[in-house]
Amino acid sequence: MMNDSTQLMTDNNRLIKRATIFLFLSLGLFAAWTWFAKLDSAAIASGIVIVESKRKSIEHLEGGIVAQVYVREGQKVEKGAPLIKISDITFQSRLKQTQLTWISRQIEYQRLLAERDNLSRYVPSIDKEQFPHLALEIDTLIANQRSLFTSRMDMRMKELDIVDSRLKQTRNRRSFSSQMLAQRKQALGFLNDEIEMHDQLLAEGFTSRLKVLELKRSEVLLVSDIISVQSELDGQILSLSELDQQKSAIQQRNRSEVETQIAEVRNALITLEAELNLAKDVQARTVVKSPASGVVLGLKVNAAGEVVGAGESLMEIVPDNDSLIVEAIINPNDIDVVRVGQQALIRLSAFNFRTTPPVQGEVVYIDADRTNSDGEELSGFKVKVKLNSQEISNNPDLELYPGMPAEVYVLLEEKRPLDYLLEPLKVSLLRAFRES
Repeated sequence: MMNDSTQLMTDNNRLIKRATIFLFLSLGLFAAWTWFAKLDSAAIASGIVIVESKRKSIEHLEGGIVAQVYVREGQKVEKGAPLIKISDITFQSRLKQTQLTWISRQIEYQRLLAERDNLSRYVPSIDKEQFPHLALEIDTLIANQRSLFTSRMDMRMKELDIVDSRLKQTRNRRSFSSQMLAQRKQALGFLNDEIEMHDQLLAEGFTSRLKVLELKRSEVLLVSDIISVQSELDGQILSLSELDQQKSAIQQRNRSEVETQIAEVRNALITLEAELNLAKDVQARTVVKSPASGVVLGLKVNAAGEVVGAGESLMEIVPDNDSLIVEAIINPNDIDVVRVGQQALIRLSAFNFRTTPPVQGEVVYIDADRTNSDGEELSGFKVKVKLNSQEISNNPDLELYPGMPAEVYVLLEEKRPLDYLLEPLKVSLLRAFRES
């Protein structure tokens, strides 16, 4: 009986010893695991799949009356495909008027250049083939400018002809006066010789004193006549100088007027060219084209005749060839550990978790400030995670669409299990012994 009791105690002690050893080994292994093991940590965020460039809103800058709608809701369109045509009657009329004004100024500019260069003919150079719809108007403008060129040149020529005629008459009178002056001076020389001879004869008694006095009286009259002719000649020379100055002043005035008009027309042409380019741009925008290949979404215009306002959204294009990214909201408590360039795992909620592995990605953007989403229900920092395109292309069953829900795990630095166990204790100690 005692042997049985002793055996039982021995067995119990052995069992307790083994249990104790197992317990300490387990605790040791657990402690070693918590100390040396590394576990991945992650910041978790909910988000959706979006196109990197987002939806493209289609608007018309000026607005107007819809002439034709080329697409329907949900239709796939290529980049540059026409979507909607706005009635161009008003824009076309504005463009035509601007073109006509520009052509008119261009023809006027060429006419002024011909006047400045004193050309005998005015030959405008306008490419009518560039404006076939304005051929008649261009012919009329050219005819008017030619008529104006002829009348202005005739008026200037008449004004200059009057001055030239006076110059010719004055030159003729000056020539006549010069000849008269030369003749009078020659006659005076002869008269002086005759007086000198009679003075000698008078001294010798061969002539009378009366004759000598008559000759000297003739000398005085001739000198007076010479002075008068010289005065007339000086006046004629002065008149010629004044007429030359008058002619130069007329020419300078005409040139200055033309130069001023050329500068005004040149400035007007610069302004008109800007208006013409704007009118062409507006005319070209009457056909609204798709900025990217994608799908039509939210079509707000359905038939011709509808009126759209300036800048009003007509539809949206969801691009189909842009990269897909995930936009998520990170908890504000995790923003200090999330950085651009960190790796992430994206689990797409629309696919089976067991058969579809998470997709790798990279954080490419973090908002600078906290944002609220859906009326304060979800707030935090918006982040964008770019999906690994190679991984998606290798999985043909993984078809992504904008708007798909996703769960983002931004991978952080590895931590030991011990850190997770001690973290609550550290927080409690930090908050302990503080007044509320």
